[in-house]
Amino acid sequence: MIKSGLISISADSEPVQTASAESTNNDSKLAALEAELEKCSEIVKVYKRIDCEKPVNRAIELYKYQTDAERFDVGPITYYWFGIGSEGNEFKITPTGQPILTIRMLAENTGSDITALNCTSPAICAYTVSDGSKAFRYSGTIPLTFSDSSYGLRITGLSGILMYSPVSAQVISELEPGDEIEFSWNQIKNDGDKALEGLYKISAKGVDIQGSKVEKSTTITIWK
Repeated sequence: MIKSGLISISADSEPVQTASAESTNNDSKLAALEAELEKCSEIVKVYKRIDCEKPVNRAIELYKYQTDAERFDVGPITYYWFGIGSEGNEFKITPTGQPILTIRMLAENTGSDITALNCTSPAICAYTVSDGSKAFRYSGTIPLTFSDSSYGLRITGLSGILMYSPVSAQVISELEPGDEIEFSWNQIKNDGDKALEGLYKISAKGVDIQGSKVEKSTTITIWK
């Protein structure tokens, strides 16, 4: 987040459109990545195919940000942003009147120094920084409330069918900013059967102090 700043773009003359070698090279790079992704689709074993596709999909996503998104240079950081209305970018007002701005962008450190990410709001501050393989989350100063002692944890199939939820007491639980709760699952479903190989969704749902629902989820792959 940038607390304050001004970005202005001006031109004294009409831009001239010309074909460039860079454009051709970019098209060749995308074609090569898509060809690599096509090869991954030929892998029969599901988890091996997913492992093949992940880095290629990430490379394609980074390429599209760097070539198609709007670019902002702020010191040593170059930001690429597709704007409000694109995936992960929205502005909404909650039923309680709380304005929420969600921004998803690519930040590229073109310098040699480590750059810190700071939150400017004393009341609401939440962000996730990811390098594509690991995510680092900061939840700011807002506690979350859950309806049971398992913190709303659910494990489902990708279709949404419930596979497992911990045995828990129906008591109000609260998670303070910076707190962590660790769960383990022995891959036994609620019906007593073992979970099969495949993709599963892990999610937790609670509410914030404004009464708005907060849900986070991730997917895991079980290999046999």
